Amino acid sequence: MIIIVAGLMIYAISTFISNTSAANLLMPMLALLGVAVESSLTPYGGVASLLVYMALSASLAMTLPISTPPNAIASSTGLVPTRHMLFVGSIIGVVGAILAFTWIVMFPLK
Repeated sequence: MIIIVAGLMIYAISTFISNTSAANLLMPMLALLGVAVESSLTPYGGVASLLVYMALSASLAMTLPISTPPNAIASSTGLVPTRHMLFVGSIIGVVGAILAFTWIVMFPLK
């Protein structure tokens, strides 16, 4: 549950600010949280799995032009409306988060 909630939190924040900024802001706090509840994270690979999932969740937030520089470039051309970016980015984020979580559960880091 901690991994899923933290992933959703960093995904939501990363949607509205730069992915790099969101990761730099939340990763230290999530690392401390992971150390505090390490016993419950052990079956999933411990703190390392939590941090890898957080990095993936931050990278998957591609719904708005502010999230990543490629999105900003695509939006600035005027050829890609923000509503299309929002639709496709949401699909990529949901599918990517599910795949990343499945990977972490099936193949925990050691």
